[in-house]
Amino acid sequence: NRARWLPLVECLDALGRHRGHAGAVVHHYEGTFAGSSWGVFGVTNVDLFAAGSPALESVLRPTVEYLLRRVYLHETDTGYATYRGGETALLRTRVSNFGQRPVSGAVRFSLRDGGQDCAVLATLGKPVQITPGATLDVHSPWPVPVGAPDFVHVTADLCADERVVDREANAFVVWTPAVLAAGPKLSRDGTRFRIGGRPQFLM
Repeated sequence: NRARWLPLVECLDALGRHRGHAGAVVHHYEGTFAGSSWGVFGVTNVDLFAAGSPALESVLRPTVEYLLRRVYLHETDTGYATYRGGETALLRTRVSNFGQRPVSGAVRFSLRDGGQDCAVLATLGKPVQITPGATLDVHSPWPVPVGAPDFVHVTADLCADERVVDREANAFVVWTPAVLAAGPKLSRDGTRFRIGGRPQFLM
């Protein structure tokens, strides 16, 4: 089976540390369960959706609508994980419609600087029309400019009915000699690795 897992409700402990997710949606797009979408909630000691709970409107209702729509992106990638300036990155995603009605809209790829400023580098759009039961491959090339940021964050948005109905993200690295030279020095000493001259146990 091949599926996409989307976390919904994040759990934090008393110190604000991440402790996993209490709810998620699972879309199966290939295999035995292809076409099915599941809502999964693992909390057993609290009724997340009790009468009066804000989660009824903020979590349960949009989750049910999303599960019934069953139109989503999956396998969003960038062709290769690393590019050099002057090469062309191939942005790719797939759109599946396991719902009951055709969908017309667009897939929008947004590229941002993965650094602190998150500056927009480019926005590329492709119109899509997906009939029920169909899966559509969407590709869009992007010439990587010389001097591009060393980490580029890529977001694919599926837009329909004048809103974003699904989103998936990925990223790629731009080969930058100055960044590589400033990084830790990796070496091997017998059966051990050394990082910056210090032995490290790596998994």
